[in-house]
Formats: sequence, C-alpha cells, structure tokens
Amino acid sequence: MLAAASSITLNIAEGTGRSAGNDQKRFYRYADGSARECAAILDVLHAYGAIDESFFDRARTLLMRIISMLNAMIR
Repeated sequence: MLAAASSITLNIAEGTGRSAGNDQKRFYRYADGSARECAAILDVLHAYGAIDESFFDRARTLLMRIISMLNAMIR
C-alpha cells in the first residue's frame, strides 16, 4: 500500500515536470494505475476484515476523488 500510494504522488510530480502533451499524460496514467492499485488493496483488506467499515469508506471516497482528478488531468 505504501509503495502504491507513494507512486501516485511521485508520478504526478514527474508528470508535472514534463512538457505538456503525451509525455506528461503518461505519468498521470501511471499515477491513475497506482491509485487503482490502492483501491484494490483496500478492497482486499476490507474483505479480510483488516480494516473497519468507516476507514474503508473514507479511504475509498478519497481514492475515487483522486482518480477523478487524474482522469481530468489526462483528458
């Protein structure tokens, strides 16, 4: 989870440092993939009862917002 979460931030930073266009969007797509990986990890943790419902709901809501923002940046 830490690696995937860190990858979101690092890929956004790397993409921001690139010139606009396909090169920049590529890093935003990587960040989107990492956010989706975090969502999958949350699903697994929730299924195994490793996290409570309240934490799951808050974290999932934040990740969906991050994914929405990244998709807007990719367009």
